[in-house]
Amino acid sequence: RSLNSTKIVNPVKMSGGKYHNVAISEDGRVYSWGFHSESLGTKTSTGICSKKHNIRTPQLVSSLMAEFVVDVSATDDHTYCVTDTGDLFSYGVSESTIALGHEGVRFQPSPRKVENVQRVIRVAAAREHTVLLIGTCLPNFEEYNRLQCKQKLRTVLSLREICFESLSKHI
Repeated sequence: RSLNSTKIVNPVKMSGGKYHNVAISEDGRVYSWGFHSESLGTKTSTGICSKKHNIRTPQLVSSLMAEFVVDVSATDDHTYCVTDTGDLFSYGVSESTIALGHEGVRFQPSPRKVENVQRVIRVAAAREHTVLLIGTCLPNFEEYNRLQCKQKLRTVLSLREICFESLSKHI
């Protein structure tokens, strides 16, 4: 599959902002499409955002390919992504210099890790605020991967499913 594939393979989560949409595929890839290319996270390898103002088909956010994204929230002009390791990434445009989580930054053309934020499980964002669900600990993904290999499971458990399973052992 090409990096600029317009077909989302098995979408598992979608979020719609005022001007753009974001989807996560089963393999943890992030795709975006819509108006205002600066909020789509699809800047080119030269560091310049696409000059297209309307991207009609889903485009892979290639700068997040090294991450496995489990949650996403799109707002008016920016997006937040949560990884399976509990990291938070943000990109897009904000009216304030703190809404993206990067001090003094109002425009972040590609996903950037929000420093000093860890153990994020879920994110819900709006134009001027963001709410994070933070876990006291993250599940042991290595243990679950090993179990899946032993049992030859073909499905990938979501972070939510793993958390529920881990918590149920203590109840």
